[in-house]
Amino acid sequence: MDKKRYLRELAYHLRTLPSQERATILETYEDHFKIGAIDGKNDQDIVLELGQPKAIAEKELAIRYDSDLSGSSKTEEPTTNTKSPNVAIIILLLLFNLIFVLGPAFGLFGILIGGWAVSIAFISSPILWSVSFIWGIPQHVLSELSILLILFGIGIFVGIAMYYATRFSFQIGKKYFNWMNQLARG
Repeated sequence: MDKKRYLRELAYHLRTLPSQERATILETYEDHFKIGAIDGKNDQDIVLELGQPKAIAEKELAIRYDSDLSGSSKTEEPTTNTKSPNVAIIILLLLFNLIFVLGPAFGLFGILIGGWAVSIAFISSPILWSVSFIWGIPQHVLSELSILLILFGIGIFVGIAMYYATRFSFQIGKKYFNWMNQLARG
């Protein structure tokens, strides 16, 4: 690992600190690389001496956390860095979804179910027509057969369209749920 990558990774792990504190820490470790270069060491040797960037970042964050606690009153609860869902945002998302999203989602679901039903009915029409021979022979066989073949073809096209529409709907739904999850988590 070279100096640039090491400092970039260290900066990433220190991202929760204010930018000025982070810059001070990065400057300190950049000085380590400068001093090492003066002593004739290469970047890999300096990295081995310093240790992993994540471990250094954890140490620096712990130092900042301890100094923050000692500077504040002892009755305060320490804050955690874990992200918990914001209850107010969750309630707003729930109301938004109930008012604006649920109706159109049910409508889209109904359109998809109806489209699939039309496709299945049109595709199965020749089979149902052939079963009608059991009850009696149709009078206009050629005209009925041509209409059934047209319906069969339309059913195939509607089925293909419904496949892509269903797939697209699921992709949009998945992206929407991921977006809501990110909003809730902050």
